[in-house]
Amino acid sequence: MYCMHEQTLHNENNSTFYYCFDDAVEVIFRNISNQIRFKYTWEDVMLILELKDEYYDLCSQHNSDDTVCEFPIEIDEEDLRKHILYHAPHNDLEISEEDLIEILDAELVYFEQNGALRDAGEWLN
Repeated sequence: MYCMHEQTLHNENNSTFYYCFDDAVEVIFRNISNQIRFKYTWEDVMLILELKDEYYDLCSQHNSDDTVCEFPIEIDEEDLRKHILYHAPHNDLEISEEDLIEILDAELVYFEQNGALRDAGEWLN
């Protein structure tokens, strides 16, 4: 399957895991409340994932061939949320922190389905 936005990550078996933004958005929409599902568009959730990815890049915590980092990566979840909440309005998206938390929690289901979560819900990459 072709995915317009894709990242190569690793799952818990150290196998390649292709994170597809489109697939992640689909899983998120299946795992959020109806209230949030009808409040935000596909593009809104895609923007949230792109801002999250931007945050990882800014923190040099993104797994790539030219980045050296230790695993598992520790992410300051509060700082991540602040980054997204700050930049979302610049992209015409108004979102509450509570809604953002629900969306980010729903994304964990996508990682879990692909074997890319530790027992405590930590992203492996």
